[in-house]
Amino acid sequence: LTARWVMSQDPELEQQIRELMKQRRTARMDRLKMEREKLTERLASLDSQIEAAEAEVADNMTKEWDRLARQAQGMPRPKVTSGSSPKETKARSR
Repeated sequence: LTARWVMSQDPELEQQIRELMKQRRTARMDRLKMEREKLTERLASLDSQIEAAEAEVADNMTKEWDRLARQAQGMPRPKVTSGSSPKETKARSR
């Protein structure tokens, strides 16, 4: 079309070319807007996943601490004499 317009300078062809240019730009903007919408939805999904993971970490930390505390309560405590470390006490008991 552009080549024909260059040769003829026909105002009708010019109008067609301008209309096609406008349609192309509009289509590109529409694609960009759709992509932005998808990315916005993806970000919202990621935010939800991050929130859930953070809550899970806190919950798992509490559960693990409780488990370790229960295990520690069931174990005999090393006897520590004054001035000695638990390692020294363990070495002496051998």
